[in-house]
Amino acid sequence: MFDFDELNFKIEKELDISAWERQVVDGIGFRFAGDNRLSIRSMALSDIPEIVEIEKLAFADPWTEESFLYDLLYPYKKLAITGLLRDNIVAYLLSVFIADELHLHNIAVHPEYQGQGIAKLMLWYMLSVAQYERVGVCHLEVRVSNQNAIELYKKFGFEILGQRRGYYQNNKEDALLMSKKIFNEWET
Repeated sequence: MFDFDELNFKIEKELDISAWERQVVDGIGFRFAGDNRLSIRSMALSDIPEIVEIEKLAFADPWTEESFLYDLLYPYKKLAITGLLRDNIVAYLLSVFIADELHLHNIAVHPEYQGQGIAKLMLWYMLSVAQYERVGVCHLEVRVSNQNAIELYKKFGFEILGQRRGYYQNNKEDALLMSKKIFNEWET
């Protein structure tokens, strides 16, 4: 079994943390649902077991602990954040930077907290970071049956570029490929 605290400490010491990552590590809070405060912070390796439980509740074809570890430990730049209410993880988002693009790999909200704007806030935060980092475009895949997510992405300006046939392994469901232009250096 992994020693998550030791690995997380090692990663934080070895990585060159940019200004926006420092903000996330320190934690950012947002007023949410009355007196509650949604905090967004960097995803820690020690969060993975709790995240995997949310993943199992949120998706028919959930990522495994190994999938999350692979994405967190693979040496490319990433934005991996958790959303917390009263110190409990209720949401997470994992995206990676590739050249001048950002690819959203995974976003989920615990079913008990869905429909309250948490995913919207997490997505807004990711796109704000993308703009700060001068990302040209953001890509994602979403199940064709996930109408709530598709509508949310459209509200944020994502457009459907195509369809990936049989993309999801558990039932061979198609995925929509959606993209959003973030930054164009020629427009500045």
